[in-house]
Amino acid sequence: MPDCARGARGRAKCLAFVAVVLVFAALWIAVRYERTVVIVRSSSGSLIRLERYGFRPGTVRYRFPNRPIGSALAKLIPDVVEQKITWFQWEYEMTVTAPFPNEPLLSAAFSERDRSGKLRLPGTRLRISDDEGETFDSVLNSTVGGVFEVPAFPRRGRELRLELMDGDISLAELEIPNPCPGPHPVWEPRPMPVTATNATLEVTLESFVSDAAERRTRCVFRVSENGRESTAWLPEAFEVRDATGNHWRPPVERSWLDPDGHVVGSFFGSLWPGEPAWKLRVKFKPADELGANAVGDAIEFVVKPQQETGDLPRPTVKPRFGTQQ
Repeated sequence: MPDCARGARGRAKCLAFVAVVLVFAALWIAVRYERTVVIVRSSSGSLIRLERYGFRPGTVRYRFPNRPIGSALAKLIPDVVEQKITWFQWEYEMTVTAPFPNEPLLSAAFSERDRSGKLRLPGTRLRISDDEGETFDSVLNSTVGGVFEVPAFPRRGRELRLELMDGDISLAELEIPNPCPGPHPVWEPRPMPVTATNATLEVTLESFVSDAAERRTRCVFRVSENGRESTAWLPEAFEVRDATGNHWRPPVERSWLDPDGHVVGSFFGSLWPGEPAWKLRVKFKPADELGANAVGDAIEFVVKPQQETGDLPRPTVKPRFGTQQ
């Protein structure tokens, strides 16, 4: 290292040395960055890149840089310094917020650039699987500005595969370490049928079916009010948990009464078979007041779904998948 204390010439050598070190550091970061991120070229010739992923509670900020190396270098400097350097200007910024306090949410940011280098939004959702063969597909769109939220994923394996989807077309796949590998407890499911009550209703869950082919989960209930069987109530909202920490509110596909007087509700996403038990909380509303406030507390069951293939009814409204431009 040059002696920086010997006059102007020494200071000049010192500055030159620092400049060389910075250049080599930038090159090393660039090479390492390009090796660690996954870049896939689509059939249209555009480049799809995983910018970053996170598994954190609260709000996570994702920045999409004008320069690919910018996001790598920005991680090494404080935010205050970064904001004063115009070279680190971002094309845009997105945030995601975990829906439940103190519970982490898995999210990932992807970017896509066409042949001219113009940034555009890639895909419509992520499908998640692990190294033990368990898979979860939330079905509906889960992206805003190229940032994808993963409401639930298998957590008992060592690795996860993030599959970027555009409708039913797979655009890119990559593996990441499971951010929540455990060890996890194991819940014991109650045998079916199972009955639970709240202040208003007595509800028996007679069937709990997960259909991987249709990517739906269906529940069949018998509902009693004041000791008498009733068809005046329909499930309005579902909340699902497991022993590994998954916790989410899946969108309801639809609710209806079948000809035998059963109350039926289905939600998007099929629960994977490897999890021993699920805690299912269901809110009911009068059938003629869906959209109003639920009556009474949610009713809770701890059960394991039966696995079926391709026998659930099609949705009355098609999911908004979108297509690649």
